[in-house]
This record gives sequence, structure tokens and C-alpha cells, in this order.
Amino acid sequence: MKELDHKIISSEIKLDGSLINSTIYKNSIDFILNSESMEIGEHRIDMVLHVDTESGSLANVAGAEFYVIKQSFKVIIDPTPPEFDSYRGGFENGYLTYRWNGPDSQSNFIYEILRHGLRDTLIYDPQANHFIDYGYVGGAQSNMIRAKGFDFKEVIGSDEVYQIPADFKLTKDAEGMVRLVWSNSVINTEKVQMSIMEYSLFDSPKPYPYSSSGEILIGKPGFMQELHVIISLYRTGYLSQKASISVDLKPTPNLKPFIAYAMLKERNKLLITSNETMYRYDLEGFVLEDSLSLNDQGLNKNLSLTVSPDESKVFISDDYGHLISFNPIDFNVTHHKIEPTIEKFTDQNSLLTTVKLGNVTDNGLLAMKFWKGDHYAMVLDTNGGEVLWHSPPSNHYAPTVSNDGEYIAVDLGVPYANYEGWILKLKDGHYHPMGKIDGGDHAFLPGGKEVMSITRQSELTHYTDGDYIRVYNLMSPPQDTNSTFNRLRDFSIPYKSGLNKMDYDPITNLIGFTYSDNIDLFDLNTMQFEQSFSGPLLQYSNGHLLNKAGFIKTAP
Repeated sequence: MKELDHKIISSEIKLDGSLINSTIYKNSIDFILNSESMEIGEHRIDMVLHVDTESGSLANVAGAEFYVIKQSFKVIIDPTPPEFDSYRGGFENGYLTYRWNGPDSQSNFIYEILRHGLRDTLIYDPQANHFIDYGYVGGAQSNMIRAKGFDFKEVIGSDEVYQIPADFKLTKDAEGMVRLVWSNSVINTEKVQMSIMEYSLFDSPKPYPYSSSGEILIGKPGFMQELHVIISLYRTGYLSQKASISVDLKPTPNLKPFIAYAMLKERNKLLITSNETMYRYDLEGFVLEDSLSLNDQGLNKNLSLTVSPDESKVFISDDYGHLISFNPIDFNVTHHKIEPTIEKFTDQNSLLTTVKLGNVTDNGLLAMKFWKGDHYAMVLDTNGGEVLWHSPPSNHYAPTVSNDGEYIAVDLGVPYANYEGWILKLKDGHYHPMGKIDGGDHAFLPGGKEVMSITRQSELTHYTDGDYIRVYNLMSPPQDTNSTFNRLRDFSIPYKSGLNKMDYDPITNLIGFTYSDNIDLFDLNTMQFEQSFSGPLLQYSNGHLLNKAGFIKTAP
């Protein structure tokens, strides 16, 4: 019942002459007709309401003065479902609209609009022939429209809707700035609110006006950074029907994917290898110049690569002990296969495998580590294949050779246990111990008078109390070969989680500390951290940042 202006005092409701229960709630009459207990056909409802006159008279105050309102109407129980001969849905004027043709005179039902995740919508006019979903602004939505009456629920139609509101895309200009651009909006833009979110660039969603087309500046992503922009749309008053659309911008590699690389500083070139091919790029514009099939040279997988300091030779090995050298600038020059003399090693029945190259000198002395029944390290004279030095068994580290070939720096021992760094000097065709330095990654610094150790405490102990860099005076060896070289300077590196690797770049005299999401550069000249760059698993060499997925850029 529609609410009255005056207070309802009491009511009397009869169904076919029999009194039924009713209640007064917020000045309205509530009563229930249970169609399941009523017979099919026509029924009569009689209502009598006593309404307060609110005149203020004595009779009114005594409760003896009131209005009497009588109302009667028919209730028809008809289980005959309606018939519908058409149903269609689509966008009209930018709104999702459904239309159908139903019976002209039948009135024993209402319409139910069912949408997943939303409250049901009821249409009480049986003559209605359409429904406009003003709240739908895109995305996935399941819909069903049915006619509901006594003992029937007749489905008129149902569908699964998925509509992209507009053509959204991310664009990047020459300066690296990214914009969200959209056009051809399918939905009506009236009262539509929009917000966008990019978790690496924004702290929270940002609201923007929505129109049939437009563009928004997102920002400048980092090197190799992939952007995921989430666009949220909803129409004012219909927040529960918010639609979310995601658009991505993936970085484009400018190199072939690679497993090893080497810089040619004087020639401004870059060499990279996959498991099958070597490529040479010009660093001016990162232009691919030439390629060489390594499979044709008898090399297989897990290639290791190093280049002589004078850039005259490149050496490549694979996981099966094959080793070749050739001119890095002219791939057509004869390639030399090198067979190391391995009779000094105890296990003659094992294959030489898992070869990893260290550095090489201009006169062809090559550092390497490998497996031959056990872990070994050695220095090989590539001119004749003679082994100048090899480690005892169970040594996991490749040595480093000074460019004049006079010294080697090597760790002897097992990772995560006690191991030590040693300096050995070439004498009478063999290397002999001179003294100790800290274990770790080693490099002979420019000038040939200093040697460096980069030590990971995590490989010496089980604690994470930081790493350190120490530089020793190569020209002042200890008198006792079991003693330590004189330390010139050192630097303690604060602990930072996620350290993947450390690489010394002799071209720039910088050390790159590669973490999962950035690289920190340490300058050995100043013994200080100089720069940090964002990006996953970056490596630094010759003023460039690289990632093995095929990315390179000039470091700012």
C-alpha cells in the first residue's frame, strides 16, 4: 500500500471473505498471499483501514474518531507461461540494451533481470519489451532475462557479454616517454569515471576524465621495464559494475638473446653467442654486422667466450671440451681448433667437459676451469696446447692471468668452505707460489702492479655480514710464500640482498654488482660506488648495460 499522510490505526484484510494476517509497518499495510496455497483462478481481496483524523477533537483523542477506507481488488492465479518470439541484445547509443517481443495482453508475470555478481532487477510491467543496462561499461558479464509468474520461470534469453570499452594501447616516443592512447569508444561516455594504475610508476590510482578518445602521459619506464597499466571505468551511480582493462607494453630487444658476450672497445664492437651462433654488432646504433654458425665449427651448448686484450683473437669453448679461436672481425678467417695436453691429469678415462673460460693474454695464455673426473683449473698455452699450470683436484675456480703472462691469481679450495687466494709467478715454464691474497674474484689492474680480490663473505661463511674489495701490491711479495701480500686499500661493501653476481670490467675499471632488479657500479679509481641503474639482472661493460634476453643500452 502506498503510504498515507495520516496514521493507520488498524486494518482488516480478507481473502475470499476469510480474514488473513496483516501488519502495520511504517504506516503501510503488509500482508502475504501464498500462491501455492491458493487455487487457480480468480480471488477477491477486501481491505478495511482505520485512519487517524488527527483533528484533535475529544472523540479523536478518545480514539472514537477515524476515517474508514475500503478497497477491493482481484487476484488471478494463472499458471500459463507467456510466449516470446524474439530476443536480441547489443549496444544502442552506447548502452547495452536487450529487446524482446512478448504477449500483448497477458499480465500474469513480471520480468527478472539476472546478472552475475549483481542484485536482480525486477520489471513489474508485463508489457515492457526492453531493458537498458545503464551501468555496463565493458568487461565480462553474464545476463539472463526471464518471465516469472505462478509456478513458472520462463527464460526469454541469456548471453555472455565481453566488450572492450575502447581501443586502448600504450605508445612510446623517441625520448622513451609512454602514453596511454585510446579511441573508438563503444560505450556512452556520459557520467563515466576513469582511473589508471601502473604499480611501478604510481603510488595509487589516478583519476582522469573519460571521452570517446584521448591520451594520458604515463611516464618513462626503466631499461627493459615492462609496463602493466590497469584502466578502471564505471558510470556514476553504478560503482558495482566497474570494468577493468589491462594493457601491456613489453620492451623490444635490440640484440639476439645470448649466453655469453665480449666487448671490443677499440673497434666499438660487441660479440655475443647463443648456443648455436656468434653475432657481431656495431655499438653505434647496435647494428648486426655478421654471424657465424658455431655448430659448423663443432661447438655445441653452454658456450664460454673471451677475447684477447689486443682484440686480435676470440676464444670459444663448449660444454664438451671443444675449444677454437678466430679473428673477431673477420669470421671468414681460418678457425683454429686447440687440443689441450691433458696427460698430467690423473683420471685418463674421463672426458674433458664443462669448460668455462677465464681471461686470455695477448700472447695466448688462457685461463679456464673444467671437469675431468673432478673439478680442475688450469692455464693453457694456446700456441702449442701445453698446460703451464693446473690445480689439484676439487678446485672450482678459474685462475686469472696477468696480461704479460707473468702472474696468475687463483683460489684453491671448495666454495662455502675454507679456500684461499694465491698469487703464482711464472718461472722456468711453470708457475710457483709467491704469497696469499683473499679468496674471491680476482683481476690484475691496469699498470700491472696491483691485483684485486672481490670477496663474498657468503662463500666463506654462512653469515651475510657484507662483501669487500681489497687491492694488493704485486710488486712487494711477502718473504714467506705462506704469508699475505701487502694490502694497499680496501672497501667494505654493505650487505644488500639479492646479489646475483659481480663482474670486473677492465675497460672502464668498474665493478658491476648485479642484483635481481638493478646494478650498482663501483669505481676502483675512487673506491666508491658511482652509479646505480634499474633493470633485471643487468651486466655492465664498456659503458653499456646488457641483459642476456637481448637488450643493450648506452649507460648514461
